[in-house]
Amino acid sequence: MFKFKRFTIEDSDCAMKVCTDSCILGAWVHSNEAKSILDIGAGSGLLSLMLAQRFDNATITAIEIDEKASEQCKLNFENSPWKTNLEVINQDFNTYSSNEKFDLIVSNPPFYEHNLKSTNVQKNIAHHAQNLSFKDLIIGVEKLLSNEGKFFVLLPAQTFHTFMADVNRYSSLKTIEILEISNFTSELPFRYIVQFQYIDVKIEAITKSLAIKVSRQNNVYTFEFAQLLKEYYLIF
Repeated sequence: MFKFKRFTIEDSDCAMKVCTDSCILGAWVHSNEAKSILDIGAGSGLLSLMLAQRFDNATITAIEIDEKASEQCKLNFENSPWKTNLEVINQDFNTYSSNEKFDLIVSNPPFYEHNLKSTNVQKNIAHHAQNLSFKDLIIGVEKLLSNEGKFFVLLPAQTFHTFMADVNRYSSLKTIEILEISNFTSELPFRYIVQFQYIDVKIEAITKSLAIKVSRQNNVYTFEFAQLLKEYYLIF
């Protein structure tokens, strides 16, 4: 169980546990008055709940392929202050369709396309792109994102360039902003958050950096990390 300032997450039945980089994604996502939000690969519902706290007038649809995870996500939603705004659908995103276009789409997708798999089927579905390839995710987002909408995705360093190339190959989305996340201020990024939108002009994406802690020699969070998560973490 993970207790945040305004909600609690149970993730014992989820292969994707609550982790710091997912929390950064939920806190960093920004949109002007998003009314409809789609969370692809919702897991425990962490991202949906973080967004529900910030966009309290939005309806949020969470798609989760794993039945156990979707049931736990549903319970987390029902135990939150925003249960009337949240819906979880136990479905493969590849078969999902909607007449609605979403103002905001977020995803912490299966990361790995060619890595060795474990013997745990649930973990493989959550971590490996065997059921949802980068191509399928991108094409699906292309169909569901509104003209003015924003798409945010969390990526590990080892698949960042592959995903970016696939976005250029399979969609007309443009890269707007990139957040490089490192564990410590002196280290290279281990995660990237990327914002995409539909725009007609060619622009240079803005790149920002965020370190979680100052150094390996102490256990001090950076000021920037504390400011970003202060509305969620009990320790700030």
